[in-house]
Amino acid sequence: MVLAALQRRPLVDADVEAACPSLTKQARMGAYNRLLHTERMQVLRRPSDKAILYKAVVRSETAHLTGLSVQDRLVYAEVDKAKAAGTWTKELRIRCGLTIAAVKKSVANLEARKLIKGVNNVQYKNRKMYMLVGVEPAQAVTGGPWYTDEKEFDTEFIRVLYNQVQEFLKSRPHKMASVAAVERYLADLKISNEALRTSHVHTLLNVMELDAIVEAVSPTRAEMADEPPAPAGAAAEGEEASRARSTFFRVNKQVPHVLSVANTPCGVCPVAKDCHPDGIISPRTCIYIDEWLNF
Repeated sequence: MVLAALQRRPLVDADVEAACPSLTKQARMGAYNRLLHTERMQVLRRPSDKAILYKAVVRSETAHLTGLSVQDRLVYAEVDKAKAAGTWTKELRIRCGLTIAAVKKSVANLEARKLIKGVNNVQYKNRKMYMLVGVEPAQAVTGGPWYTDEKEFDTEFIRVLYNQVQEFLKSRPHKMASVAAVERYLADLKISNEALRTSHVHTLLNVMELDAIVEAVSPTRAEMADEPPAPAGAAAEGEEASRARSTFFRVNKQVPHVLSVANTPCGVCPVAKDCHPDGIISPRTCIYIDEWLNF
């Protein structure tokens, strides 16, 4: 009876009581326990008021959660909701309504079961973000290819890319190339541990343009004919990536000696658009700016 009531949508206990008026509170609690034990129900927290929600699930959806406590399942559900952005222990404590000790215990259990993983946050070095094992972390968390495994801004790698891109553009028949051509060239060099996607290459070229190393140009039809096809899978990146591939760059004739933007973390910061003087993300509190100024 309780399971039937939960089939349409998640319900709080009061809703289940209204749907099953013949059941006492003790009977409902017993039904909840049986459904949890047999993997037929999931416990969630309603974001608006943190009330406990009961949700019916297909048995196959929870096979990997067999043996977990209600507390562990609650934490797992919140980690699942966080997707690629991840979530951390303080946020889990608030969302799950648990003590920090209880959250840490559940996180340890879930990590031991290889259901979730911890990823270091490039913005907050002491904050580990948790997400499901099969989820690829968002660039805002990892910093993308511009950061080392230790989450340090990789100035040397940026310099290598600058030099390689300049040499490649100079070697081209018309001294210019599209984002697609530069992307293919850098991929063939295999100089990055992380695959450089179209968005990464376009960001790099935009920063080089800010440094007056390269400039965007409009090629003729003949010049465009020399361009290679897009890499396999590029179509899946969307319309923005497609537009980026039609943008061409050439080496600026007047190349300055100082690579100002490239030498600062701001140049390829994944959250630069959210950085404001009085914001949560701010130059005043940026540890990478401090390190760069003291270099």
